[in-house]
Amino acid sequence: MPDAQPDELRWWRFGGNLRRALLAAHEIARAQACPAVDAEHLALGLLDLPDCAARRVLAGLGVDLGALRADLAGAAADRCVDVADPPDELRLAPRAERALQIAYVEARTDYGRRGLCFEPLGHVGTQHLLLGLASPAGEVDLAALRPRGVFYGEVGEMVRRCAEPEDETT
Repeated sequence: MPDAQPDELRWWRFGGNLRRALLAAHEIARAQACPAVDAEHLALGLLDLPDCAARRVLAGLGVDLGALRADLAGAAADRCVDVADPPDELRLAPRAERALQIAYVEARTDYGRRGLCFEPLGHVGTQHLLLGLASPAGEVDLAALRPRGVFYGEVGEMVRRCAEPEDETT
């Protein structure tokens, strides 16, 4: 969907946990006085959700979530250019927008591989965003993930092993 749509139409495709992660990312960026939500903020938003598919994937890969959080927070702060009065509604930085676009494509692919009908209403989950953040496509690839063994291929394998792709819709 084009970016020119009202917010209520832009977010219809994201599952409940992913919407909560996006809200958390927004608050993290705002607290850092950043002018936009970047990819690191999205990853931090995922880590703020105690029981989501993305965290389960990271745990399955043996990632130290505390150390990852510290690295992501530092990288987000480094990328942030302070603004005196950030707007109430922060825009998405190009890397964050690209990660969400990749997440949408990954969700469609996930459903197709399982032979399920992809009706995009709420079916893009946190696991798909994690794939978008780990993807080397579109210059999204988060450097903080690689030293912890979080690569696109490994994340994709873990997502494929999930029993149901829509565990993020609640």
